[in-house]
Amino acid sequence: LVEGPSDELLIKKIYLKKYHYLPEERGVDIIVVRGIGFKNYLNIAQPLKHPVRVVKDNDGDYNKNITDWSDTYKDCTFITYYSPEDNEQYSLEPALIETNANTLENLDNLAEIMLSAQTYKKYNEHGSLDDKKIFLKNWFAGENRGGKKVDSAIRIFDSEREIFFPNYLIKAAQFDESIDHS
Repeated sequence: LVEGPSDELLIKKIYLKKYHYLPEERGVDIIVVRGIGFKNYLNIAQPLKHPVRVVKDNDGDYNKNITDWSDTYKDCTFITYYSPEDNEQYSLEPALIETNANTLENLDNLAEIMLSAQTYKKYNEHGSLDDKKIFLKNWFAGENRGGKKVDSAIRIFDSEREIFFPNYLIKAAQFDESIDHS
């Protein structure tokens, strides 16, 4: 279960890179539930004891929005949760930005993939790593952010260029290596 279509696309990209096919080709369903749908799906999975992975934003408070939120299902060992623990990485885009901000070259690469040519030109007007990170975070937080997020996720999915993915997404897309994925 994922929060939105951007999460779905990036998990599919990670899975595709690792296993060389899409998750649905091997019976793994990624369901976009939007924020309010998690509990509905988990309430269905609970009596069935069906394995579920939850990829959820921490919305700036990991303890409240992940730890406390998941407490309802604490006895359900078949449900696992994936979210950045760093409250500054409150959603997918800030987590992507931080993961790729270890060097200016990596952040520029991410921005060139994620942004339109026009927006990338504006991004490049900023010189320092910190200024570019601020630009990107503000751009995703701005007007029409939903469309920006999905457009950027599509660009990442379609790109052959390498970026770094947040660890929580990598873990969510990681399946038991003893399973035959061919």
